[in-house]
Amino acid sequence: MSAVFLINAGIVLLTAIFFIYYIRDLIDHKEDLRDGGTKSTVLLSICSNVILFFDTLGIGAYAPSTVCFKGFKLVPDRLIPGTLNAACAVSMAVESVVFITTVEVETVTLVTLIAASTVGAFLGAGFVSKLPLSKMQIGLGGALLIVAFTLIIGALGLMPVGGEAIALTGAKLVVSAIFCFIFGALMTIGVGAYALIMGLVCLMGLSPAAAFPITFGACAYLIPAASIRFVRETRKNEKMGNARPVYHRKAVLIYSTIGLIGPLVACFLITSLPLNVLKWLVAAVVTYTAITMLRGGLKNRANPDQEIDENGEPVAS
Repeated sequence: MSAVFLINAGIVLLTAIFFIYYIRDLIDHKEDLRDGGTKSTVLLSICSNVILFFDTLGIGAYAPSTVCFKGFKLVPDRLIPGTLNAACAVSMAVESVVFITTVEVETVTLVTLIAASTVGAFLGAGFVSKLPLSKMQIGLGGALLIVAFTLIIGALGLMPVGGEAIALTGAKLVVSAIFCFIFGALMTIGVGAYALIMGLVCLMGLSPAAAFPITFGACAYLIPAASIRFVRETRKNEKMGNARPVYHRKAVLIYSTIGLIGPLVACFLITSLPLNVLKWLVAAVVTYTAITMLRGGLKNRANPDQEIDENGEPVAS
């Protein structure tokens, strides 16, 4: 039994547990599917496919989803944090399984970096949550700008950055695992890891394509686990006499069904792109993330009483 099979099986099992919890909750509240009528169904279908398409490219889904939810009044503000997690759980699992199955990465490298990110999220959250968010965002944003510049120089062929390697060994593997542990911890406080891991694997000489199974593999273990907590919290509230949910049931259903068309198309696109195009894609994602992270950090520094995530959105308390 291969390690790839076991990684995929773990992702599918964890996502299935989440979906069972969700479906049980949805059956008890079928009337919620009528929220907003046909208009909201159409808008959520369009938004989910477009957003999850670009999420698969590494842009991320939380910030654009928040913009759509607020801009079109599709999801109440208090339900957005839970909805973002639960809505992306199934698509993240699909993307991860596709990338892990189709993109070749040496088994030890793949398992080590995914495990380091996952463990970092569980063990490092308590430590990083005590650090000043604005300083972390500005520091990481500045570092990512340097990485982005390096990747662009590499894509132009002016210096060797990124390659066709599918494995890391020795010191490179150890250093990468340490950084992935840190990136996993940062994910728990709203600092996206997509660009961080993408930049890391390219700087270490791996193929840009290797960033996708590593990045999505780590997130595929974290997001369903968090989503289960939101659904269980809703059920718990009901038992205590509080019928208010903590996530939007209709949005989660559409993201988890109709919305899967977008990421599946993107998965096919990425796995068929030539190496040089992938280098430019990774450089673009890292540049975008660096700018948005710096923006969030500067807003946080200017408004210390209201924490802002790296996408410039308020952090839910």
